[in-house]
Amino acid sequence: MATPHLIAHRGHVATCPENTRSALVSALDAGALFVEVDVQLSADREPFLFHDRSLNRVCNRSGALGDLNAAEVRRLRASEPGRFGARFQAEPVAHLSDLVALLLRRRDAFAFVELKRNSLDVHGARAVLKSVLPLLEPVRSRCALISFNLAALLEARHLCDLPLGAVFDTFAETHSEVLAALRPEYVFTDVFGLPFSGPLTVPGAKVAVYEVADPALARVLAARGVRFIETFDYAEMAAALGPANMALGEAPH
Repeated sequence: MATPHLIAHRGHVATCPENTRSALVSALDAGALFVEVDVQLSADREPFLFHDRSLNRVCNRSGALGDLNAAEVRRLRASEPGRFGARFQAEPVAHLSDLVALLLRRRDAFAFVELKRNSLDVHGARAVLKSVLPLLEPVRSRCALISFNLAALLEARHLCDLPLGAVFDTFAETHSEVLAALRPEYVFTDVFGLPFSGPLTVPGAKVAVYEVADPALARVLAARGVRFIETFDYAEMAAALGPANMALGEAPH
């Protein structure tokens, strides 16, 4: 049976606060070859790794990351106290440069960098890309930009040659004229938005499904054409599935 490639979704979230340096190190140390992170800009347009619109769940305070300047963001702690108590009380919010530094050390790893919609809405695609692309330059051969915002990906297509990934809530959304014009190398879709049967393929793109924690389901999805599975528990899924046996075609890194 086909075994998909695993993406450590926001790092190794089962053991560490999401999108942190600790989560990324844990995933890479566990053998992950693919990681995914979320990028938002501070008020002064510094790119940090952060998913939520609110700081509450991860940093235990009100407000939004985008309302703070970079110096203020660096004083935050991404400890996820609701899950980890005081265990990660010194964990800072990671900067995009932290991911780049890790990729420079782990030259077999590849990162999917998601541009979050709230930053794109506030600053515009060009400004977000202007903040992100120069930092990714040293590892550009081992990164892809992904986003729910297809217009931002179209802008990225004009500004850089990084592979692109369109992200959707449902697989039905992959049948669109905008997607056909973008011609993304990857398509990401929510497991809860999949049809119950039939192939899960998009012409010219490798399909990834998020968020999956069941190895049996991962194998079923792979048999339907899914190349990548995003998971919060990389180590457990990798132990259950074993090495991927799906050909990627041209290697992404």
